Amino acid sequence: MKKTNFLNHHLSETKESYLEHFLFTFSLALWLLLAGATLLIHSFLPFVFVHHTSKHIKKINDVMQKRLDKLSSEGI
Repeated sequence: MKKTNFLNHHLSETKESYLEHFLFTFSLALWLLLAGATLLIHSFLPFVFVHHTSKHIKKINDVMQKRLDKLSSEGI
């Protein structure tokens, strides 16, 4: 059995490898940056990206909820 420590405790909780976790969180970070950038543009130009950011936020929420549901069903 693999010993867990503070470096890999979270990864063992999510049952992911470092690479799997990195790819998911990095892509999520890029998605959030994109949503933030479009929101900044929308703040100056309200007629641009009218529904774009809210659609991204809803999609991000859906992805995170599915991920949490999967972890919950696995007893994590």
